[in-house]
Amino acid sequence: MRVLTLVLVLAVATPFACAQRQQIPQPAPAPGAVRVEPNWGEVRSAQQQGQVRSVELLERAVRQQPPAGQKPGELLAELPGYITQSASTNAAVMIPLSAARAEATSLVTGKTFYNFSATYPGVLTSSVLGMCSGMRLPDNHPIVRNMQAEARKRPVAAGLGEPYQITATESGHQLTFSKFGCAYEIAITCEASCSVEKELLDIANSLVVINAR
Repeated sequence: MRVLTLVLVLAVATPFACAQRQQIPQPAPAPGAVRVEPNWGEVRSAQQQGQVRSVELLERAVRQQPPAGQKPGELLAELPGYITQSASTNAAVMIPLSAARAEATSLVTGKTFYNFSATYPGVLTSSVLGMCSGMRLPDNHPIVRNMQAEARKRPVAAGLGEPYQITATESGHQLTFSKFGCAYEIAITCEASCSVEKELLDIANSLVVINAR
């Protein structure tokens, strides 16, 4: 009889406990990560503010006559193809205005990334890598807040309008920054002596978006 009584008590108590649990309000789930997408509206705004240049300015630069005794930069012939090639890339493809005088250039593009490289007189090589892929965490996420706090401590590239960081690599130096919701890396290698910070900032402050939408 005691066993039957215990079973009856459990049978009554269990639905009551479930009902009690259902009445406790649950906190709303935090917003999850969302897929990274470039902010094309910000691209247009940055062009209007002069933070990045338009492709028309680059086209004028490559058409300028080179100094006497210097061959025209390779970009004169390659730029139309680069513009077509980058049209479908889901990232703002930025190359420096100085590429107009580069001896050799190349562009590799993917669905959400690109890599532009150039070789200049004086044995200076550079590359600009842009990537807009992965998942974006909510603004109130602890990782995001920590990254924002770190970014506020960094210097800001005057022309670019973004905080940056310069680090040494095995083959040279690189400058990293974020813009338009994407990540960018500018790398240079000097076989002769050069002012690393000046070269990196000159590139960062003269970037041209060639696939603006």
